Amino acid sequence: MNVNINLDKGESIELLNFRKEIYSFFSSFFRQPPSRFLIDKLLKNQVSLLPESLSTAVTDEMRESLEYIRKFIERNSNIIEDKDIEALLDHLNIEFTRLFRGLRPSYSIPPPYETLYIYNLTPNDSLRVMYDILTYYKEANAKLTNECRERSDHISIELGFMQYLSEKLIQALEDEDEKRVIKYLEIGKRFLSRLKAWIPLFCEKAFYSTDVDLFKGVLLLLKEFIHVDFSFMNSTLEREENADIVSLLKYLGSLCRSLNVNDDPIFTEGKENAEGEIKIPTTCVMCYSCCGIIATVKDGLLIKLDGNPDAPPNQGKMCLKGLSSIMLLYDPYRVKAPLIRTNPEKGIGIDPKWKEISWEEAINIIVERLKKIREEDPMKLLWVVRSFSQHQMSAHLWPIAFGCSYLLPLTGYGSYCGNAEHALLENTRQSFMETGDLRYSNYIMIIGGGHGNIAGPGAMPNTRVIAERKEKGAKIIVVDPRMTEVAERADRWIPILPGTECAWLLGLCYVIIYEIGKYDVDHLKHETNAVYLIDSEGHFVRDKETGKVLIFDAADGKAKVFDDPSLKDPALIGEYEVNGVRCKPAFQCFIEIIKNYTPENVEKITTIPAAVTREVAKELVEHACIGSTIELDGKVYPYRPVSILVYSGFNGHSTSTYSVMALVALTHILGAIDAVGSNVAGNVGGLFGFGHPPHKLIPGKDGMNAPTPAVPPVTFKFPVSPDMGEYFPLGFEVCQVAAIGLSNPKKYGLKYKPEDLTVFVAGTNPLMNSINPYFMADLFKRFKFVIEYTLYLDETCDFADIVLPDVTFLERITADNFWMGTPIPCMGIHITQPVIKPMYNGRPFWDVMLEISDKVGCLQDFYKILNNFLPYAPIEIESFHSWEEVCDHICRSASKAVLGKELTLEDLKKVGFFYKPIPPELRYRPDFYNGLRIPFYFNIMLEKREELKRKLDEHNVWERVPREFLEWLLSDYKPLPEYKPCPPLIEFTENPDLLLAICYKPPTSIFSITQTNPILVEVSLRDPRWTRIQIHEDEARKRGIRDGDAIVVESRAGKVVGIAHITRAIHPKVVAISGIYGLWAHPISRGVGVHFNTLIPPEMEYNNPISCDLEHTVAVKVYKA
Repeated sequence: MNVNINLDKGESIELLNFRKEIYSFFSSFFRQPPSRFLIDKLLKNQVSLLPESLSTAVTDEMRESLEYIRKFIERNSNIIEDKDIEALLDHLNIEFTRLFRGLRPSYSIPPPYETLYIYNLTPNDSLRVMYDILTYYKEANAKLTNECRERSDHISIELGFMQYLSEKLIQALEDEDEKRVIKYLEIGKRFLSRLKAWIPLFCEKAFYSTDVDLFKGVLLLLKEFIHVDFSFMNSTLEREENADIVSLLKYLGSLCRSLNVNDDPIFTEGKENAEGEIKIPTTCVMCYSCCGIIATVKDGLLIKLDGNPDAPPNQGKMCLKGLSSIMLLYDPYRVKAPLIRTNPEKGIGIDPKWKEISWEEAINIIVERLKKIREEDPMKLLWVVRSFSQHQMSAHLWPIAFGCSYLLPLTGYGSYCGNAEHALLENTRQSFMETGDLRYSNYIMIIGGGHGNIAGPGAMPNTRVIAERKEKGAKIIVVDPRMTEVAERADRWIPILPGTECAWLLGLCYVIIYEIGKYDVDHLKHETNAVYLIDSEGHFVRDKETGKVLIFDAADGKAKVFDDPSLKDPALIGEYEVNGVRCKPAFQCFIEIIKNYTPENVEKITTIPAAVTREVAKELVEHACIGSTIELDGKVYPYRPVSILVYSGFNGHSTSTYSVMALVALTHILGAIDAVGSNVAGNVGGLFGFGHPPHKLIPGKDGMNAPTPAVPPVTFKFPVSPDMGEYFPLGFEVCQVAAIGLSNPKKYGLKYKPEDLTVFVAGTNPLMNSINPYFMADLFKRFKFVIEYTLYLDETCDFADIVLPDVTFLERITADNFWMGTPIPCMGIHITQPVIKPMYNGRPFWDVMLEISDKVGCLQDFYKILNNFLPYAPIEIESFHSWEEVCDHICRSASKAVLGKELTLEDLKKVGFFYKPIPPELRYRPDFYNGLRIPFYFNIMLEKREELKRKLDEHNVWERVPREFLEWLLSDYKPLPEYKPCPPLIEFTENPDLLLAICYKPPTSIFSITQTNPILVEVSLRDPRWTRIQIHEDEARKRGIRDGDAIVVESRAGKVVGIAHITRAIHPKVVAISGIYGLWAHPISRGVGVHFNTLIPPEMEYNNPISCDLEHTVAVKVYKA
């Protein structure tokens, strides 16, 4: 051999073995907290620290490092008892977790990843660096073991790679293979240059961030060793003699060998993917759209996501949220292992002093607690699991199996959504929500929604189809307090005072009925209950003998039961006397209500000019094509190409139930409901479709369809449950209402105090996405025990007792139905599947929940409930089935139902989904209505009000709970809409100096998860609207505010400080804040934007008493900071 090495073969191998031991020790040291083995070695003086012979070879810093280790040994040398050693290990574990896991920026320094210590890196640069590192591994034919689930740039992996190179170099020397020796020497030198560029910097930062002598010593030792080894590698290649370095390496190698806990290599020989790039079909769940995507993986690293051209929601396109989700996968701040709190003090920013524990220990703690709860009273568990990110169906079904609340208490998940719409439509039209049949629409009005803005339900298909219709000549109208991104491109933007939408819709009805006089009489007469006779108390007038509802037949001049075959001309208007009772058709009651909603009166409420209201009403009638039909699949259906899209901004008011009712009334009047091109039922058959075919309306009483609530009705008990579900018989999710109740359980008649309750949080951040976070913090402090399943330590984790590490949708299996609210209706299943092995020590949520359920004793109950939705492939409940097996049952049952043939999960892994378009007869009237009438008059409101009042009376609640609260509960159960100002509007009207603050969803944001993504945050910061506070230039001028000034927005609940963005593209009396920004837990989100929810008062009146929607308009003062 003619290799440029200064030592003979035997001495070289010996030295490289010492070097391998050193890297092995440092690699394992940063992989897990110090072990009992290590501490025993140190405390029993089984470690030799710095012989005298090396005194000249050791630098001052290395001498200092060994002195810190000696001090650690000396300080703890008197510890003998096991309990004291365990206490020391706990202390070291807590400090290790804080110092090296990078859990929160307020706790410690960034975690030890190369990309975090190379400055000025863009997010894309970070991925490039990670791939560059993989090229080294690939060049050395090194493959991470299956047990290793860290990023390629973590300190333990990079040091482990140096261990691997040392081993390969030894083998090459033993084989006397000069070519391989040179290869591994050169790779090692180049890679060591990378380590030298960042590891010493990390070690220095970490050294000054800890008081633990052991860690200080190891950090200094590693820092110095990197320099020593760099010199060794260069001298080896450059034929320079350095006996001191050789002696030092031998000593350090012996020291590290004696201390090493785990010398198992983390690299093996081989390639990550022998076939090179692989493409994996899966589904993006960064929002509700559930777009089909194709992941490209190269050498074990996800390098690209593309839209799946065959997927119905997106047809090959992707939005920025989905494209950037790679950063979610590789977020270095993700939770790496189960954590348990050791600091009993809870509060915002107070270090919980997390300690890493095993999955087994964490699950045992949770199981023991849940078992006890289930034995005592399952309602002592508050299940706070966001549904769409954790399998939307099962998240609502599991708590039913356990016996706890299924109404999603505490989180703001549903309250910032469309709860008013959900509650009303599920109970009246078998629909979780409405959507526009946009493919056929020629007139599209968007009121308080993100449609067309890559936001809200059906984000991608809505955006694409609205753009396509616009190109083909459809008219786009946006009614919103701010000029949205869609409004900029629309035919008309109509600024409206937030919370007054109901008044404006009733004003449109007034113009259509009283001024234009053209509306869909045939639809109202024959397909709705608008013709049912109503008495002076608001109830249906019934036949004395049969009890059936009566309709006045104008042709025969008498009342007949609704299903009388001789009924010819049902009366819509007029006043009659039937069986001695004065009565009117429901439609007559409605047109009497709207007499007061002239455009001039409505202008005073909404600030929309009367002329604009008349113009829009005229356009609606013209575009509705009343009386027109269209043929689809050989059948004729009514054609009403007018769609009115609403969502969060429309639903988000304490009085929004009336707005939804007004919208329904308007669409009935136009006939633009469940007709081709109009507003249609978003999903037929309730929320839990499991991908099966929808069905026609189910017959109920009085000739109408039966209610199909998304969740089972709550049996009234008093004292009431912790979720207060007894008070909200039409409620779908109780959200922040439960938080307000739990803050004062005695006042609201709750059975339990927070101190009695355990909270299980997953996929949501209730501290930040609900009401004022300081109010929520005070509540969370009081809970007995809090479990959180999360990707990273969010703000709610400040109050958690156990944290479990989740995985992203790119690492787990799910089989789910296509989301409702899309203009491309289809039935079927899409799946997610792991595109790489799960990172870190995370586990998929449902894998863990099934294990917990099995041990708690509710697994069979869960399987039974699931089987209600799996008629073609039921689960055998006596045996344990993994989550992957459950998903296989979902795929097989749905495919059999939809396609007539069975597709397994393995079949879908090849393509990502299956689907079939929903046929017109299951989507449009009259077929969809199944010969039934649907509500124009919401008699269910009266029925539920009377039922609730009867329960309150029976349980004597009036004497035990404040009367004003119960009166508020009952106040809005009315069968027809009428405008009622919400609390912030009342406050705003009484004080002319106040403005109205609103929040909205930009294209880069959904919930709080996107604010941790560096790409999305970077894009958000580039648009001054999205992270600043928008204020109209007139109001800014009055307050002496200039663009870019720091300003304060203050409500009676709290105040926030942000940067002013002055604009004319907003209602003059409104300030707009996008959300959810203003977070502080994650380093990417810290200091970005303003937290709107801080402004929301934690008061019952700021909620919808029927649907529990949160009022997210706030009356505020605005002034310079």
